[in-house]
Amino acid sequence: MDIVPAILDETLIDERRTVGLDDAVAMCRRLAREGLFVGPSSAAFVHAACHLAARRRLETIVTVLPDGGER
Repeated sequence: MDIVPAILDETLIDERRTVGLDDAVAMCRRLAREGLFVGPSSAAFVHAACHLAARRRLETIVTVLPDGGER
């Protein structure tokens, strides 16, 4: 289920990607080994950003992780 905030301007989005739970959890573990403790939703952002960066080598990729990692 998508939760789309009212302030989101979807015309600014270049691409939308779905990340499965298994991939998100695997990225959680990978990030934790690097000392970055985030939940599956933030890890899914990183997973998608990594795949995008691999496809578009010379571009800057930005993602925001609004996560405290407390759970």
